[in-house]
Amino acid sequence: MSQKAGWTYRRKEATFNPLNYLLRTLFVFVFVFLLIAVPIFAAESTGVGAGMVKQTSVRTWGGSSWGDASAANDVEGAILSTVLKAKPDGSGEKILATLDREGILKIQVWNGSAWSAITQLTAQIGTINCQFQPFDIAYETTSGNAIVVYSDNSTIPKYRVFSGGSWGGELSTTITVTTAQVPMFINLVRKPGSNEIMCLVADNTTNPELWAAVWNGDTDTWNAASNPTTGAASLEPVTTYRKGTFDFAYESTSGDGLLVFGDGNDSADPMCKYWTYIGGTWTAVGDVPNIGSTVPYFIRLEADPASDRIAFAVLDSGYDLNCNVWTGAAWGTNVEVTAAAETYYMKCFDLVWESSGNRCIVVWGPSNLDTPYGRVWTTGSNWATTANFAAGPTDAQFIQLHRNTTPLIRAVII
Repeated sequence: MSQKAGWTYRRKEATFNPLNYLLRTLFVFVFVFLLIAVPIFAAESTGVGAGMVKQTSVRTWGGSSWGDASAANDVEGAILSTVLKAKPDGSGEKILATLDREGILKIQVWNGSAWSAITQLTAQIGTINCQFQPFDIAYETTSGNAIVVYSDNSTIPKYRVFSGGSWGGELSTTITVTTAQVPMFINLVRKPGSNEIMCLVADNTTNPELWAAVWNGDTDTWNAASNPTTGAASLEPVTTYRKGTFDFAYESTSGDGLLVFGDGNDSADPMCKYWTYIGGTWTAVGDVPNIGSTVPYFIRLEADPASDRIAFAVLDSGYDLNCNVWTGAAWGTNVEVTAAAETYYMKCFDLVWESSGNRCIVVWGPSNLDTPYGRVWTTGSNWATTANFAAGPTDAQFIQLHRNTTPLIRAVII
């Protein structure tokens, strides 16, 4: 772990299967050990596995240091992706979902001291669609119940509710998402101060569609789904390496929502569109300030916990990283913080607000350099302040930031 100017970051650590160690030569063991990365036990995270590990290794942050590595339950399949979400009441409860290379989705719950037995949600995602992330988890803010939404290789997503320490049965009949093809990416976002959860579902047809449906945890019902990718706008394709072509965030004080997605009409500028969700109603689709003529690959939105501001960052196919801030009513001025990111095939950047609000940091991996770069947004500075980091052992190709309740921000850098 390294620290610089109040910021903390840590790289994921490698692990190996002891049984494989007994069966393989020393050379193969060393090769696997150096290549396999496992996710850190953070409050909320999404990761991509190496496709060989069958257990998720975890470390817990104790406030000043990381604990020893331990392992979640063996899922018996080679893990391709993981999602970890934390209960918002501070109890320490977390839900971990893992998708293996055979398309089997399993879930387990951490109660603060031990993992529950594994629950298999579906074995129907398939060996092709498992390359994407057709599942997600979210906790309701006030009730503490959780919902998992996932694909079973049909056009209608399924879902299950976690309440009172147990999972309910599989449901689907009330989700009105009607994608033309099988969902390839699902994203859930909980609304602060309520039991509402936004569900975004994208498919991967010739003309990809993006659907939004709202879960009401008070009544356990879904509203009618809406599709912004009609008419002149269409979603940028959701490929195995381009998973982040859209994102959503709720404003922290008003509770209104903001959706940004990459426009699939590559010949038109601007390349990103936005949609606001105000008082339970979607407004007309608008244009995000121009980011140039290159294709958006990864989009991130992050809400300021102390205001209605939402920070926006987009990494495009020209290795450019552009940032902006939505005020709650309008966009600011785009700032290109770099024209030379390390890669656009992986999410080599992230952004997060400090817990007190009013300051947001964006961090990215620069091309062929070991030291991550950062910029800080404050009122009037517009990403002008530089944030310094200690050098890492290699170029950063994946970055994930997490806000703590203190000014400390944790970073995972691979």
